[in-house]
Amino acid sequence: MTKRRFQVDDFANFTLVGDIQISPDGKRAVFSRQTTSIQKDSYEVQLMYTDLTTQSIKPLTTAGKSNHAAAWSPDGSQIAFISNRAFGKQLWVIPSTGGEAVRITAFRHGISQLRWSPDGQYVYALVPASKNAQIEVFPAEMTPAEAKEAIEKDNKNWAEGPKRYKELYYKRDGVGLSQLRYAQLVRIDCATGSFTQLTYGDQDIGTFAVAPDGTSLYFTKGRNREFEWWYADLYRYDMTSGETSLVSDQFIFHDLQFSPDGNALAALVYDDEFNVYQSATHLKLYVFSPNGEVRAHLTESFPDDLTNSNLSDLRADTGDRSLTWSSDGRHIYVLSTREGRGEVVRFHVDGSTPQGEIVAGGTRDIYAFGLANTTLVFAYATAVNPSRMVIYELHRASTYTGREVRMPEDRMEEVTPSTDFLEVEQTIYAPNDAWLETVEVSEPELSGTVPQMTGGCKVG
Repeated sequence: MTKRRFQVDDFANFTLVGDIQISPDGKRAVFSRQTTSIQKDSYEVQLMYTDLTTQSIKPLTTAGKSNHAAAWSPDGSQIAFISNRAFGKQLWVIPSTGGEAVRITAFRHGISQLRWSPDGQYVYALVPASKNAQIEVFPAEMTPAEAKEAIEKDNKNWAEGPKRYKELYYKRDGVGLSQLRYAQLVRIDCATGSFTQLTYGDQDIGTFAVAPDGTSLYFTKGRNREFEWWYADLYRYDMTSGETSLVSDQFIFHDLQFSPDGNALAALVYDDEFNVYQSATHLKLYVFSPNGEVRAHLTESFPDDLTNSNLSDLRADTGDRSLTWSSDGRHIYVLSTREGRGEVVRFHVDGSTPQGEIVAGGTRDIYAFGLANTTLVFAYATAVNPSRMVIYELHRASTYTGREVRMPEDRMEEVTPSTDFLEVEQTIYAPNDAWLETVEVSEPELSGTVPQMTGGCKVG
């Protein structure tokens, strides 16, 4: 086969996998699979189901154009997910063994971030609402066709109508102009579809975690929408009293995850609130007690960023969280970026590994992973392969070795174009401010300085 340069039309052949969720028993996994249509100028995302022992793969969803945010019920019998197949983006539930999916909600403005209650009765989620207002729902008698027409009308009125703002931050990268609706917490009964709105206000809830005993949930919320828009404090919602209380405003909280026993809360934070934009490139990993006291700073000597900072216009689905506790509560696994490449890194909760231990890395860019017991499943990209998924068996005695088993690519319908591209030469480039970037080039004469795109100005 003749080698050639990569072309724009090759994007249509890409299939991206991501947002890997492993079942509670560690034997099965669900992940998203995204395809591209140049003719329709759109993406399509479906959920795939795999048996991690046999490595068989089959579609879990086929309807709708966007199916994502899969979440296993605690007993592994059901999978909650978000789909736009009817009434916009709504919560759906499907048996984990396959079958007909059932729509649970009919929120007017969609839904995001799904978390099951420990007893499997409820799903907690974020739903947009106007300032201090009740969440809007479609009328029970409305048909899917009527709901689609109403959504299209809402979008048209928004796009063409006047917009007035009284706040400093009224638009965001990747979102656009604010529609003045703010993500609020809801509790949804999966049997009846009824819901309870838990929070109100004019601040977005960022992320949240449900306590393993089900008595409370912890969430992040911004301070105000003016000068401290970047800041997110930690709050607790008491399930019995319905009261919300501030837990900590000493850090800028980014992601949360309870330990298996519920006695500790891991969080990714920015710990320099006086230099928040610069510190936004260096997330730190802390462990807190439920009352907000710091138990340990696990990344005090870790030089890299605890996130996947290699943003992609291909929109690879990384999921809404990367913090994962080991089943025994001794370790925390998280994504990290080193020299432009994504890695899975773990830290001992006792603080004995301040520099972290690389579990999976190398020359690939890992952008999503799931973990259960000793089974790690991750998705990664390289300069010539946009997406691969790997099962990695971790040995108990060592972090650095494991039995790597590739998913059968023919069963994934081959995630890369059937083209023999030019070989890649890899170069490590060090800008003046010591930020390391991996520059992948197809020919030596194409090597050069590549500016880093991080949402701010970086000079190459």
